[in-house]
Amino acid sequence: MSDSISLKFNDKAFTSAMKKAPVVVGREVSNAVLRAAIETGDKIKANAPKAFSTLTNSVKADRISAFEYRVGPHVNYAESVERGRKPGNMPPITDLSQWVKRKLGLSDPKRIKAVSWAIAKKIARQGTKAQPFVQPVIDSGFPQRRLNQLANKGVSIGLRKAGL
Repeated sequence: MSDSISLKFNDKAFTSAMKKAPVVVGREVSNAVLRAAIETGDKIKANAPKAFSTLTNSVKADRISAFEYRVGPHVNYAESVERGRKPGNMPPITDLSQWVKRKLGLSDPKRIKAVSWAIAKKIARQGTKAQPFVQPVIDSGFPQRRLNQLANKGVSIGLRKAGL
């Protein structure tokens, strides 16, 4: 999904500390970036609509490098939830079938398919309203603020552990 948060840490104090004690500082800052990514993911999960836990549970932090993570949902319909869906596009019926089965309590496969088809046609006609859950976290500034707090603390701890 294009709506994800990229957390990356690399500032002057970090660069200087890495020259003095690369292994210890690197380990501490890498752990701090991971923690910031996990906490950011938790914020996104808290904002996600909860028809099921599928969307919420799909939010993950992908490691790009020791000091960079990309955090966001990993289901094909996340962008449609985040931004809404304009009229004209019908969503995949397979995605709706699980929702219809659980939300409406249907068990007959033919009935599930018929109801899913009807909902998909309605979505194609009317679209769906956006339910932003990633962008509000980005807009809050939390990810960068928390990353800076944790990583700066990691630099200090790393230097202290290295005896510097």
